[in-house]
Amino acid sequence: MAYVPYSREYSEWSAEFLSANFGSTERGAERRRRSLPREMATEVNIDEAVQAAIRKNDVTLLEALLSRGSSSDRGLHVASRHGHGECVQLLLANNAAVDEPFGNGSRPLLTACHQGGYRCVQQLLAAHAAVDRPDDNGSTPLRLACNEGHSGCVQLLLDAHATFDAMALTRRARRLHVGNLPLGV
Repeated sequence: MAYVPYSREYSEWSAEFLSANFGSTERGAERRRRSLPREMATEVNIDEAVQAAIRKNDVTLLEALLSRGSSSDRGLHVASRHGHGECVQLLLANNAAVDEPFGNGSRPLLTACHQGGYRCVQQLLAAHAAVDRPDDNGSTPLRLACNEGHSGCVQLLLDAHATFDAMALTRRARRLHVGNLPLGV
């Protein structure tokens, strides 16, 4: 794949630009190891570059972006949605806001519980994410994990003393077992 130079015609960091310059080729891997080219140092939508690195689970590129002082308002949400535990760990180590709401009041812990990202939930709880904080619809992390059938996440939340509300569970969640105990009534 050929090197695609940055130009002002790119209004965002396109997937084509990122994959051409930082893709899985040996040349891209070498560039990641050395550091980012000057073209990436510009402040034009650097948030998009961070999110693209997270979506690709490219920890090396994410490290390089974060080492240059970049940040992402949505980075922790994106990493939690995709279940990328290494990215979550790196973002938390770089002081990402663990309880930053996004969209409908959803927080990274809610997103991770909904997707069943056990490792992400574990890391967010270790970073003291609010265990019972609901989104704008009233859904809590425990409710989402139960309703989606993610028993590992449910166990982590119960161990973190999440409030249990059996009446809010769906039929599917009522059949869910954590350990040897049924959750539902």
